[in-house]
Amino acid sequence: MKISARMRWKLPFLNEGYTKASETFGKSKSEIEASEIQFKLDFHEFYMLLERALIRLMAIFQITINGTSWLFGTPDGLTGLAASRHSGRQHRFHANVLAALEDNRNPLSGIFRAPEVHEQLARAKELRNRWKHIDEVQPEPVAPPPLASYNLDQMVTIILSAIERAYDLAVNYIRENGGDPTSDSSQNWDFMVDAMDWEKV
Repeated sequence: MKISARMRWKLPFLNEGYTKASETFGKSKSEIEASEIQFKLDFHEFYMLLERALIRLMAIFQITINGTSWLFGTPDGLTGLAASRHSGRQHRFHANVLAALEDNRNPLSGIFRAPEVHEQLARAKELRNRWKHIDEVQPEPVAPPPLASYNLDQMVTIILSAIERAYDLAVNYIRENGGDPTSDSSQNWDFMVDAMDWEKV
Protein backbone atom coordinates (compact mmCIF):
# COMPACT_ATOMS: atom_id res chain seq x y z
CA MET A 1 0.00 0.00 0.00
CA LYS A 2 1.83 3.07 -1.28
CA ILE A 3 0.20 5.52 1.12
CA SER A 4 1.24 3.43 4.13
CA ALA A 5 4.78 3.23 2.76
CA ARG A 6 4.85 7.01 2.37
CA MET A 7 3.57 7.48 5.93
CA ARG A 8 6.28 5.19 7.33
CA TRP A 9 8.89 7.07 5.31
CA LYS A 10 7.75 10.37 6.81
CA LEU A 11 7.64 9.11 10.40
CA PRO A 12 11.27 9.85 11.42
CA PHE A 13 11.07 13.33 9.87
CA LEU A 14 7.74 13.95 11.59
CA ASN A 15 9.24 12.87 14.92
CA GLU A 16 12.20 15.18 14.41
CA GLY A 17 9.89 18.11 13.63
CA TYR A 18 7.75 17.29 16.65
CA THR A 19 10.80 17.28 18.92
CA LYS A 20 11.90 20.69 17.63
CA ALA A 21 8.40 22.14 17.98
CA SER A 22 7.70 20.75 21.45
CA GLU A 23 11.02 21.76 23.02
CA THR A 24 10.46 25.38 24.03
CA PHE A 25 13.06 25.94 26.74
CA GLY A 26 15.34 28.88 25.96
CA LYS A 27 13.45 29.80 22.78
CA SER A 28 11.81 33.11 21.99
CA LYS A 29 8.10 33.32 21.23
CA SER A 30 8.83 33.85 17.53
CA GLU A 31 11.10 30.79 17.43
CA ILE A 32 8.45 28.65 19.12
CA GLU A 33 5.77 29.86 16.70
CA ALA A 34 8.02 29.26 13.68
CA SER A 35 8.75 25.69 14.80
CA GLU A 36 5.08 25.02 15.44
CA ILE A 37 3.99 26.24 12.02
CA GLN A 38 6.53 23.97 10.33
CA PHE A 39 5.35 21.00 12.36
CA LYS A 40 1.75 21.99 11.57
CA LEU A 41 2.48 21.66 7.84
CA ASP A 42 4.25 18.33 8.35
CA PHE A 43 1.44 16.92 10.45
CA HIS A 44 -1.30 18.17 8.14
CA GLU A 45 0.35 16.34 5.26
CA PHE A 46 0.66 13.23 7.41
CA TYR A 47 -3.00 13.42 8.47
CA MET A 48 -4.03 13.89 4.85
CA LEU A 49 -2.22 10.66 3.98
CA LEU A 50 -3.82 8.91 6.96
CA GLU A 51 -7.27 10.06 5.91
CA ARG A 52 -6.68 9.07 2.29
CA ALA A 53 -5.58 5.58 3.39
CA LEU A 54 -8.75 5.17 5.48
CA ILE A 55 -10.97 6.37 2.63
CA ARG A 56 -9.35 4.01 0.13
CA LEU A 57 -9.63 1.07 2.49
CA MET A 58 -13.32 1.74 3.09
CA ALA A 59 -13.91 2.16 -0.65
CA ILE A 60 -12.86 -1.49 -1.11
CA PHE A 61 -15.88 -2.39 1.01
CA GLN A 62 -18.10 0.03 -0.98
CA ILE A 63 -18.18 2.64 1.75
CA THR A 64 -17.93 6.25 0.62
CA ILE A 65 -17.68 9.44 2.65
CA ASN A 66 -18.99 12.91 1.93
CA GLY A 67 -19.49 16.12 3.85
CA THR A 68 -22.78 15.10 5.43
CA SER A 69 -22.78 11.31 5.67
CA TRP A 70 -21.23 7.98 4.82
CA LEU A 71 -22.72 5.53 2.34
CA PHE A 72 -22.72 1.74 2.35
CA GLY A 73 -22.87 -0.11 -0.95
CA THR A 74 -25.27 -3.03 -1.42
CA PRO A 75 -25.07 -6.04 -3.74
CA ASP A 76 -27.80 -4.66 -6.03
CA GLY A 77 -25.92 -1.43 -6.48
CA LEU A 78 -28.08 0.69 -4.16
CA THR A 79 -26.59 2.60 -1.28
CA GLY A 80 -27.76 2.96 2.28
CA LEU A 81 -27.36 6.36 3.92
CA ALA A 82 -25.96 6.67 7.41
CA ALA A 83 -27.00 10.18 8.38
CA SER A 84 -24.31 12.19 10.08
CA ARG A 85 -25.08 13.83 13.38
CA HIS A 86 -23.03 16.82 12.31
CA SER A 87 -23.50 19.77 10.00
CA GLY A 88 -20.96 21.77 8.03
CA ARG A 89 -19.55 20.02 4.99
CA GLN A 90 -15.79 20.40 4.76
CA HIS A 91 -15.03 20.25 8.47
CA ARG A 92 -17.51 17.43 9.06
CA PHE A 93 -16.08 15.40 6.21
CA HIS A 94 -13.08 14.71 8.47
CA ALA A 95 -15.37 13.79 11.37
CA ASN A 96 -17.39 11.49 9.10
CA VAL A 97 -14.30 9.53 8.09
CA LEU A 98 -13.72 8.58 11.73
CA ALA A 99 -17.42 8.10 12.46
CA ALA A 100 -17.74 5.64 9.56
CA LEU A 101 -14.96 3.55 11.11
CA GLU A 102 -17.06 3.16 14.25
CA ASP A 103 -20.18 2.00 12.42
CA ASN A 104 -20.64 -1.68 13.20
CA ARG A 105 -21.70 -2.32 9.60
CA ASN A 106 -18.19 -1.39 8.52
CA PRO A 107 -16.04 -4.56 8.22
CA LEU A 108 -13.07 -2.48 9.41
CA SER A 109 -14.78 -1.37 12.61
CA GLY A 110 -13.37 -4.32 14.58
CA ILE A 111 -9.91 -2.90 14.03
CA PHE A 112 -10.58 0.80 14.40
CA ARG A 113 -13.03 0.61 17.30
CA ALA A 114 -10.40 -1.04 19.48
CA PRO A 115 -9.90 1.35 22.43
CA GLU A 116 -6.21 2.07 21.81
CA VAL A 117 -6.74 2.69 18.09
CA HIS A 118 -9.86 4.80 18.63
CA GLU A 119 -8.04 6.89 21.23
CA GLN A 120 -5.04 7.56 19.00
CA LEU A 121 -7.18 8.44 15.98
CA ALA A 122 -9.04 10.94 18.16
CA ARG A 123 -5.73 12.37 19.39
CA ALA A 124 -4.48 12.66 15.83
CA LYS A 125 -7.59 14.58 14.78
CA GLU A 126 -7.24 16.78 17.86
CA LEU A 127 -3.65 17.53 16.92
CA ARG A 128 -4.67 18.25 13.33
CA ASN A 129 -7.26 20.75 14.60
CA ARG A 130 -4.84 22.36 17.05
CA TRP A 131 -4.14 25.37 14.81
CA LYS A 132 -7.58 25.57 13.20
CA HIS A 133 -8.54 28.83 14.92
CA ILE A 134 -5.08 30.39 14.99
CA ASP A 135 -6.00 33.28 12.64
CA GLU A 136 -9.36 34.08 14.19
CA VAL A 137 -9.85 37.35 16.07
CA GLN A 138 -11.51 35.62 19.01
CA PRO A 139 -9.26 32.92 20.47
CA GLU A 140 -10.64 29.61 21.59
CA PRO A 141 -12.05 29.78 25.16
CA VAL A 142 -9.90 26.83 26.24
CA ALA A 143 -6.23 26.74 25.30
CA PRO A 144 -5.13 23.55 23.51
CA PRO A 145 -2.99 21.11 25.50
CA PRO A 146 0.77 21.62 25.29
CA LEU A 147 2.30 20.15 22.16
CA ALA A 148 4.66 18.14 24.38
CA SER A 149 1.65 16.33 25.92
CA TYR A 150 1.19 14.24 22.78
CA ASN A 151 3.10 11.00 22.45
CA LEU A 152 3.53 11.29 18.70
CA ASP A 153 5.55 8.12 18.21
CA GLN A 154 3.00 6.00 20.08
CA MET A 155 0.11 7.66 18.24
CA VAL A 156 1.51 7.06 14.77
CA THR A 157 2.80 3.55 15.52
CA ILE A 158 -0.63 2.37 16.75
CA ILE A 159 -2.46 4.00 13.83
CA LEU A 160 -0.10 2.61 11.19
CA SER A 161 -0.35 -0.87 12.69
CA ALA A 162 -4.15 -0.65 12.48
CA ILE A 163 -4.01 0.53 8.86
CA GLU A 164 -1.74 -2.36 7.91
CA ARG A 165 -4.07 -4.87 9.59
CA ALA A 166 -6.99 -3.27 7.75
CA TYR A 167 -5.05 -3.60 4.51
CA ASP A 168 -4.58 -7.34 5.12
CA LEU A 169 -8.32 -7.64 5.77
CA ALA A 170 -9.07 -5.78 2.54
CA VAL A 171 -6.70 -7.99 0.54
CA ASN A 172 -8.45 -11.12 1.85
CA TYR A 173 -11.84 -9.60 1.03
CA ILE A 174 -10.75 -8.90 -2.56
CA ARG A 175 -9.44 -12.45 -3.00
CA GLU A 176 -12.57 -14.00 -1.49
CA ASN A 177 -14.62 -12.08 -4.04
CA GLY A 178 -12.53 -13.20 -6.99
CA GLY A 179 -10.52 -10.03 -7.35
CA ASP A 180 -6.80 -9.48 -7.80
CA PRO A 181 -5.32 -7.36 -4.97
CA THR A 182 -2.07 -6.94 -6.90
CA SER A 183 -3.85 -4.88 -9.55
CA ASP A 184 -3.56 -1.90 -7.22
CA SER A 185 0.23 -1.96 -7.69
CA SER A 186 -0.11 -0.16 -11.02
CA GLN A 187 -1.78 2.85 -9.43
CA ASN A 188 0.25 6.03 -9.50
CA TRP A 189 1.09 8.46 -6.75
CA ASP A 190 -1.84 10.83 -7.32
CA PHE A 191 -2.23 11.40 -3.59
CA MET A 192 1.05 13.35 -3.63
CA VAL A 193 -0.70 16.13 -5.56
CA ASP A 194 -3.17 16.57 -2.72
CA ALA A 195 -0.35 16.57 -0.20
CA MET A 196 0.92 19.79 -1.76
CA ASP A 197 -2.49 21.47 -1.84
CA TRP A 198 -2.66 23.06 1.61
CA GLU A 199 -6.14 24.50 0.96
CA LYS A 200 -7.49 20.95 1.27
CA VAL A 201 -6.11 20.51 4.77
